[in-house]
Amino acid sequence: DVVSEFVDLTKKGNEYHGLCPFHDERTPSFQVVPEKGFYHCHGCGAHGDVIDFVANVRGISVGQAAHELAGQTQDLTPQEREDRDKALQEREEREQRKREKATASARDLYESADIPDPNHPYLVKKGVQAFGCRQLPDGRLILPIMDFDGNIMSVQTIDDKGRKKFHTGAPVSSGGMNVGFYFGGETVICEGYATGWSIHEDTKNHVRVAFSMGNMEKIARELIAKGRSIILAADKGQCAEKMQSLSRELGVPAIIPPDDIEGSDFNDLYSERGKGAVRAHFDNQLHSWREEMSMRQEAPKVDQGPVDLWSEQDVPDFPINVFPPVIERYSLENAAALGSDPAGLALTALGACAAAIRDSIKLAPRSWDKGWKESARIWPVLIGKPSTKKSPVLSRSASPIKAIDKQMLKQGQARVAEWEENGKEGPKPDVPRIVLEDATTEAAQEKFGCSPNGILLLQDELSGFFGRIEKYGGGSADRGFWLQSYNGGSYAIDRIGRGSKVIENLSACMIGGVQPEALRSIADKSDDDGLIQRIIPVMLRPGRKSERVDATTSNEAYRDLVFALHKMEGPGGSFFKDSVHLEYEPEAERLAAEFSDLNFDRVQAFEDIHGKFASHLGKYDGLFSRLCVVFHCIENVSAPSKTISYSTAARVRVLIESFIMRHSMAFYIGLLGMSENDQIMKDVAGSILAHGDAEISNRELMRRVRTYRKANHG
Repeated sequence: DVVSEFVDLTKKGNEYHGLCPFHDERTPSFQVVPEKGFYHCHGCGAHGDVIDFVANVRGISVGQAAHELAGQTQDLTPQEREDRDKALQEREEREQRKREKATASARDLYESADIPDPNHPYLVKKGVQAFGCRQLPDGRLILPIMDFDGNIMSVQTIDDKGRKKFHTGAPVSSGGMNVGFYFGGETVICEGYATGWSIHEDTKNHVRVAFSMGNMEKIARELIAKGRSIILAADKGQCAEKMQSLSRELGVPAIIPPDDIEGSDFNDLYSERGKGAVRAHFDNQLHSWREEMSMRQEAPKVDQGPVDLWSEQDVPDFPINVFPPVIERYSLENAAALGSDPAGLALTALGACAAAIRDSIKLAPRSWDKGWKESARIWPVLIGKPSTKKSPVLSRSASPIKAIDKQMLKQGQARVAEWEENGKEGPKPDVPRIVLEDATTEAAQEKFGCSPNGILLLQDELSGFFGRIEKYGGGSADRGFWLQSYNGGSYAIDRIGRGSKVIENLSACMIGGVQPEALRSIADKSDDDGLIQRIIPVMLRPGRKSERVDATTSNEAYRDLVFALHKMEGPGGSFFKDSVHLEYEPEAERLAAEFSDLNFDRVQAFEDIHGKFASHLGKYDGLFSRLCVVFHCIENVSAPSKTISYSTAARVRVLIESFIMRHSMAFYIGLLGMSENDQIMKDVAGSILAHGDAEISNRELMRRVRTYRKANHG
C-alpha cells in the first residue's frame, strides 16, 4: 500500500512489479514481495523494507520514516519510545555503514577504470562521446554519480547492449553527473547521460544528469535552494507531466522534445535532426517561457501627470525577479550577511559584470541605424553615510574583477621580465589592466592606452576622484577625458614635450561610493557638463545588524560568472576578439522604441522643472541598451546568442522605470534639491495651491511671491 503511492504496481502472483523509483528505466525491474516484507530492484540493487523505502524515496532518515508510518496517535510508554528510538538509531547506523562501504567500493571501481573506447557500442548507437565516462575491463562503461561537492556517491554501468545498472547499496538520491562545467548561468537537469551529452553539445549549457525522474525533482529543489538557475529538460510522457507541474511550482522553465520526433528524449532529437536542432528548440521554448513570465508580471506604472514637488522621494524596495538570478541571490544573501542594502550590492555587481564583458560586444539599438552602438558600460555609485556600509559592499562586488586584474598584472609583468632578459629586443610589452583605483588622469591615460577592452574605475570615495580632476590640469581637460570614457571610442592626447598619442578605445566602467553631503558639494561646485549625470545614483538605506547567513555558494556563483564573462565565447565557440554586433529580436526592439518615446516625453517635462535631472534622464536611452547587453551576457554566458530577447528588454525596462529612476529622483530632487529658478517655480505653485486660484495675473504673483520678484522676466 505504501509503495503504490509512489509506483504504479502490477500484481503477478504473490508479487508486485513496476518501474523503479530510484533509477531511470523503461522495463520494470522493481518488485515488492508483501509476504516477505521487502522490495528489491534487479536494476539498481535497491533493497529494504517499508521503512527503508519511505526513507529512500522521501530522502529522510529511517527514524523519520518510522515516525511517519506510525503516525502521531501511537500510544507508547516512555520506555517503549526509548527502546524504539534506540533500535531505529542502531538500524540507521548499520545502514549508514553499509552505504559508506558501498560508496567506497563504487569509488574504487570508477578510479580503477580506463579511458573509454570511443567506438563503444552504446556511444556509437547513441551518437555521443564520452564526457567523464570510463570503461571497465569487461567492456562496460562506468559513469560517476556525485554529490554537489563533486564526491562520488555511486556509479552506473552500461553494457554494450545499453543495459544500465547502479552499484548495489550505494546511495543515488540527489546525486548526479555533470556534463560540461558550471560558469554561472543556468544548469539543465535531465534523466540520462546520452540526453545530457546531446543537450550540452548543442547548447553548451552546464548539464546535471539525474539518472531518474524522481531524482530530477530532488536535484531541482536542491539547486534552487542553493540559489542556482535551472532548466528542466524532460523526456516525453510521464516525465514531461511531472516536470511541467514542477515548473509551475518552482517558476522555472521545463522543456519537452517536439511531438513530431519518433523518439522521446533530446538525444533522439539530436540523432534525428542533427546538430543545431536541440539548441534551436531550447531557444524557441525558452523564448516562449520568458515571454509568458514577462506577461504575467504587471508592467510598472509610470505616472505622466504633474510632479508633486513637495513629496518625499523615497527609494523603492528591492525588486524580485528583475535582476539576473545569480545577481539577485548574491545581493539578497550578502545584504543579510553584511547588514546592508541589497540595492547597492546588485548595482555594483552589475557594474563589475559590465567591466568584465569585452567592449567588442556591441548592441545596435536600432536595426535601421547601424551607426549607433552601445557596449556594456555603466557607472553605478553608492550614496550613503558610513553606516550604510558602502566600503564592504564595494569590496565584495569588486573582488572577482580585482582577482582578474591581479592575474593580468602578473602575466604582463612576466612578459616585461622576459623582454628585459632578452636584452630589451623589440618594443616593450604592454601590461593591460582591467581595474584602476587611485591614479591621476595622466597615469590613467597610460593604462587605457594598453587596455582596449576597457577598465573598471573603482572609487571607494568618489570625492577623491573629483578632487584629482580639479587639482591636476585645471579640471576642464580632465573632465573631457572622463566624459569620453563613458562613451568609449578613440581619444587623441596631445601634450607639449610628450608628443601625441591615440588611445584606441577609451572606455571606463565605474563603481564607487560617496557620502551625500560630499556629492552635494561636488554637484554645486562642478561644471554642469553632464559628468555627474552619467552616474547611476544608488541611495542606500540605513545599515542594519548583520545576520548569520552563509553566502558562500552565491558568492562562488557570482565569482564564476565574472570570470566566465571575462573569457566569454561567442556563438560557434570563437572568442569575442573581433566586434560582435548584438541585436534585439523584433518585439524587444519595439519595446525599446516605446521606452525611448516615453523617456523623450519625460526629459521634456523635467527640463523646466529640474534641468540636471532632465539631463540625467537624457542618458536613459543609452543606459537601456547597455543594461540589455549586461543582462543578456550574464544570462547567456554558457551559450552565447546574438539576439536579445523580449524578456530581457522587459526586465531592463522594469529595472529602470521602477527602480533606477526612483533612486535618481531621490538623489536629484530629494538630495540636491531644486535650483534657484526651480525654487521660484515651487513658490509660485505653492501660492496658487494655497489660494485656490483658477487663474492668476503676473501682477498678483509679483505682489504675493517674494522670490518671483527676483526672477528674470525677460
